[in-house]
Amino acid sequence: MKIIVTVHQFLPDFSSGTELIALGIAKELQGRGHDVTVVTGFADPRPLRDEERFDRYSYEGLRVERFRHSAHPMGDQHVVTELTYDNRLFARAFDRLLAEVEPDVVHFVHLARLSAALVGPCVARGIPTVFTATDFWPVCPYSQLRLAGNEICDGPDALGLNCIRHFASNMSGHPISVPGIASRAPGWMLELGVRAALGSRLPMAPAFVAEVKALVERQPFPRRQLNLIDRVLAPSRIMERKLTEGGIDADRVEFLPYGINVEGMTRRDDRGSDPVLRLGFIGSVAEHKGVEVAVNAVKRLHPSFPVELSIHGAPGENAVYQAYYRHIQALAETDARITVHPPFHNREVKRVLAGLDALIVPSLWHENTPLVVYEAFAAGCPVIASRVEGIAEVVRHEENGLLFGAGDSVSLAGAIARVARDRPFLRALASRTRPPLSVPGHVSRLEEIYGELLGARELADGVHAAV
Repeated sequence: MKIIVTVHQFLPDFSSGTELIALGIAKELQGRGHDVTVVTGFADPRPLRDEERFDRYSYEGLRVERFRHSAHPMGDQHVVTELTYDNRLFARAFDRLLAEVEPDVVHFVHLARLSAALVGPCVARGIPTVFTATDFWPVCPYSQLRLAGNEICDGPDALGLNCIRHFASNMSGHPISVPGIASRAPGWMLELGVRAALGSRLPMAPAFVAEVKALVERQPFPRRQLNLIDRVLAPSRIMERKLTEGGIDADRVEFLPYGINVEGMTRRDDRGSDPVLRLGFIGSVAEHKGVEVAVNAVKRLHPSFPVELSIHGAPGENAVYQAYYRHIQALAETDARITVHPPFHNREVKRVLAGLDALIVPSLWHENTPLVVYEAFAAGCPVIASRVEGIAEVVRHEENGLLFGAGDSVSLAGAIARVARDRPFLRALASRTRPPLSVPGHVSRLEEIYGELLGARELADGVHAAV
């Protein structure tokens, strides 16, 4: 089969969970003899000409077509928020790629920076489509179901007022500005303002009003597009629920956990045998990942407490993420037990996990079952994690790990002290971890799905031809 795999960003520039999932799928499919093309976005801050936004490269033998997205007008569109979910310039380019490649299947692993407009050309050409929801992008403009103050969000309301407040808070450089007022206005006032904006009755700050209108109109667009996709894969039960609550047809949605590269993973049965308890954080060093919660938990323990926390990760690409990374570095410098390490290549995750007694996953948002949790279980490493839905589905309290209240460094410190003082309990947690679904097992199911969709399409074409 000829297969196109799309993802919002890709290696070598980005190597977080979603990118590694896309790489694992693409390489395994390629290894099975399929012809795979990766289509990816790339955040480029420059105001490029339309023709400068497209290039291609090769990564580990994969053909990669890249679109340089930016927060600037492009094509015939001038509202930046609209471009994040309905980018007609790239949809036209993608249609040309479909004509060139003639894929049998298109598998969307992510649509951010590319937009949900890519679905239309596939439908028009009769190409079967699959979508894997690696985060909450289909129902949340910020992908994380997280409010500006880090509180967990239940999803957009009817007018998307919570999304607008979040958007306004990111733009409110001055409290008297329209965004500044919108970020703090009572709900009834914000609703009146949004309705006025939608009715073009709000003459002030036209650029901000245009972005607000596009944000309100975002809700139905991905929903319509995803309901044109043949199969929507949810890697967690919370994702399955949030998609259907967001209006995605339940009969399109299938639960299918991620596949993990378990090759070379060594399960240790002696975790916690050294006097010092060795803990690790692996992932993006970002506020929503709760890294500061882990740092503060260790700092709450007496300076003589035998524990080490190794933080492995990179800052994000924007200034906010980089400032947070420097903040974590500064906190770590005040406690010799905490070390911030430079990022490592993903092939090194086996080595890093082998050196830990437990993995800390202190996320502040729902998550969608982080890849690193599955990797830890593949290595027989217990997990101490926030009690949020996507994680608590697989980390079971006092069975294969411990759970604590999200954002609660006191509770996390207690969990750390518990396993440090009761090493047999720590090893019992490790013994009850179970290897996850492998990448080959995951891709075998994908091949079955692709075959089912192609068979159904061929049958439908045959019926149409007969008529």
